[in-house]
Amino acid sequence: MRVAPVGLVRGDPFELGCRIAAITHGHRTGQVASGAFAAMIAAAMAGATVNDAVDQGRSAAASSPDAKESITAVDLAMALAGEPVTPETLERVGAGWIAEEALAVTVWCVLVEPDLERALLLAVNHSGDTGSLVGQLLGSIHGEDALPERWRTHVELADVITDVAEQLLGAESSR
Repeated sequence: MRVAPVGLVRGDPFELGCRIAAITHGHRTGQVASGAFAAMIAAAMAGATVNDAVDQGRSAAASSPDAKESITAVDLAMALAGEPVTPETLERVGAGWIAEEALAVTVWCVLVEPDLERALLLAVNHSGDTGSLVGQLLGSIHGEDALPERWRTHVELADVITDVAEQLLGAESSR
């Protein structure tokens, strides 16, 4: 969840997302899943639809020789997105406590529920830690005005978050 800002800067979001994730994710799968998510955010910020953003993140991950677990998790989420939206289906996607499962749960939530508020409710009522990821991806696609006003008014340090996001939009990654 900490790599979403990578999708706001110019450069290779997958590679930078992997490098930033390596600070806290020692296992390469966590790095690849994080890089894929950063690529999804970048695609969304460039105007991609939900489906296109997911496809671009998946494609970016597939470029890594360490992508098997992340790709398998995303593919499962995409396949299960065609099934009824039930807690049982979501649990089949994964618990969401490890990176590739958190990515898969995020993908499933955004694919099965186009409404930002309902997608967020699916994620935060799940056992995993994915509400932030769903909000970051759908927020990148729909903008902050898609969030209900009653939620936006209670965000601590909202002005600081907005300021940092605007600064990141103008930043360029460096190697």
